[in-house]
Amino acid sequence: MTTKLVQILAWGLLIALAAPSAGLAATYRIIAHPEVPATTLTTEAARDILLGNRTRWEGGPVIRLAVLAGGPVHEAVMNEVAGRSPLQFDNFWKRQVFTGRGVMPQSCRDDAEMIAYIARTPGAFGYISSETDPEGVKVLPVQ
Repeated sequence: MTTKLVQILAWGLLIALAAPSAGLAATYRIIAHPEVPATTLTTEAARDILLGNRTRWEGGPVIRLAVLAGGPVHEAVMNEVAGRSPLQFDNFWKRQVFTGRGVMPQSCRDDAEMIAYIARTPGAFGYISSETDPEGVKVLPVQ
């Protein structure tokens, strides 16, 4: 009986781990400080910002990157836009900081903190859940 229970639990765990994560289906909005000159972004431009390859807004201020500390929206943006897992992204930025080639992105606990940071920081760039009201910041559609 114990062996049967262990087998059932093992199969259940295997199925649970193999199922796609509900978090990866999360949708997001790319947001920026209201005075940022951009009105839309390509996926490549957003990726360049996330990876520090683009550090200034065209004809505008220095880009101040903010990221969520974790969660399904963070996972979705990292996988779909940055092209890296959250762990790879974090390790990438740690290397940039260690070698003097970058400054760690501002980490925000939740959408409210992200919106507050973006709204008060000229040149700021970040993302929030598509379900969150983006009041006080500019939404940049990604094309």
